[in-house]
Amino acid sequence: MWFFISGSLKATSNFLTHLQRRHAHVLTGLKDKKRKLTDEQPSLDTFVETEKKKFSSSDSRQQKITDSITMFIARSLMPLSIVENSYFRDLLHCMGPRFVIPSRKHLTSSLITKKCEEIILAMKQDFEKTESVCVTIDLWSSRQMRGYIGITGHYISYWHLESVTLGCKQFTGRHTAENILQHYEETIATFNLSSKITNIVTDNASNMKKAFRVDLPEHQSCFAHTLQLTVHDGFGEGGQINKIIAKASNIVSHVRRSILASEILADEGKLHNST
Repeated sequence: MWFFISGSLKATSNFLTHLQRRHAHVLTGLKDKKRKLTDEQPSLDTFVETEKKKFSSSDSRQQKITDSITMFIARSLMPLSIVENSYFRDLLHCMGPRFVIPSRKHLTSSLITKKCEEIILAMKQDFEKTESVCVTIDLWSSRQMRGYIGITGHYISYWHLESVTLGCKQFTGRHTAENILQHYEETIATFNLSSKITNIVTDNASNMKKAFRVDLPEHQSCFAHTLQLTVHDGFGEGGQINKIIAKASNIVSHVRRSILASEILADEGKLHNST
């Protein structure tokens, strides 16, 4: 049986009265749902206050973002001052208003140092599973004429070639074989690799050769540096390469001055004198 209730969309009193008289349980359920939704939905003031509240230092999200920024700076060789850059700070604020951007001082004195310790520990654990390691050593000077020594390690891990930086620090004092050897031994000792080094690769400098000539793993000269020296000697005064280039240059000059020679070589392409 169907019942019809008269009413208007602008005046709903008839519908409400009908629900109260005939379907009180339905009306009560609707009121309960409305009350629950009202209780669960935060007010605008509460939302704004939550957005203003910054993460605590122990918050997992704060720690995760901070760690990501530290790795970004370290892996990308970015300057530590980037955390003071206004555009970088605006970017982080847009991505997460509650995130507290670390200061440059905190990044330098704590975060980078802690991350370095974590990486060194992970490298030590990886080296424990490695049978042999080859190292490369190089010395160079900065534009400020400060000496630096860099030592890298290369090894096979689970059938993959791994290359890591074992040390890169300022080299003070004279670049003698004894000082080079001391820096090498200190770095290797840090990672407990003394018994696992099989090859040492350096340039052809006399101090490098002297530092690793006795009672140490096999020393090899860098092939790229040896090739560079060979090419340099070839281009040097009296070198064979210069003689060959001079003869070729003379041929090109002759052809460019001779109509007959140019006609003979017309179909052979153009000759260019690079000197």
